[in-house]
Amino acid sequence: MPFDNTPVKPLGRIWTLKMVVDTILQWLKQETQEKLDPEFVKTLVNVAISDTAEFLSSANSDDYGKVANLNNISSSVSNHVRINATYNNSNRTIIRASHGLTSNDVGKRIVYYSSKDPSEMESPSTIFVIAEIESIVSSDSFRVTKPAGVNISPAAYVVFNSHTDMTIDLSDLRVINITKITEANTGEVIKTGDKEFDNIKRFSEKQNKIYYHTHGQTLYLYKGEKVGNIGTLTLYYNSYPQLFTDDNSFLDIRDNYVPLVIATAKIYCLEHLGLGQAEQLHQFIDNKKKEIRENIQRERMAISMKNQQSEH
Repeated sequence: MPFDNTPVKPLGRIWTLKMVVDTILQWLKQETQEKLDPEFVKTLVNVAISDTAEFLSSANSDDYGKVANLNNISSSVSNHVRINATYNNSNRTIIRASHGLTSNDVGKRIVYYSSKDPSEMESPSTIFVIAEIESIVSSDSFRVTKPAGVNISPAAYVVFNSHTDMTIDLSDLRVINITKITEANTGEVIKTGDKEFDNIKRFSEKQNKIYYHTHGQTLYLYKGEKVGNIGTLTLYYNSYPQLFTDDNSFLDIRDNYVPLVIATAKIYCLEHLGLGQAEQLHQFIDNKKKEIRENIQRERMAISMKNQQSEH
């Protein structure tokens, strides 16, 4: 499953790992006269960052939002390779005599090449991804969902097979929670509980949608009886932050949330030392989390109101 876990720039721009560790070590010395190995405190800081990221995701923050296409083996390149095709950019139509596609191919992904023969997949030429097949116009033409942005002739394209797996392994992703899943033809894939998921096939009114349920690292899909081939599945999810050990690395968390990270790491330090002086820290964390939730909710409400106003 070709997920993209390429590291991105950390969210922080002020606080480095060393700054946080030094702050905690200085506090320990003043408040408890105790010392801890700075390397061990680094570990506790990283645990605190992960804990804070989980909280932020549960509070509907999209700080760690990512997107991935859910592919499987059957989504690999098919034998449906066609050359000598032309592309009409104005109406998003590919013209190719006797293309051989049918309505069952709607929603399948397609790759458009600027060369004449992309069948030599070991050294493909320039690729223009066209996303999915939108409709079949005739036996000699079909429409795609978005323009390739080019009009090259002769050209070629490759149609990818549909998604067929009803179970998808998510273990390659570091998923905190799933925001939503969409499918090319039916729109949003509907989340269900385990019992509801097991009984969907009993309800005729639910057979025109796709549903999902997660258990551990596995995502289960149910395709309604009225749904054709499953097109591209796109997963929107929150991942865990990047964790660093280099002193000069910025933290992968927004700087305004670092006080929450520091307070959480301080509690871990006290617990490790067997000291029970964390009541004020717990109160600070509770108040800080309440403040953050309220701020995120206000921001979302403001965006929602702005969108509603723009529609009128």
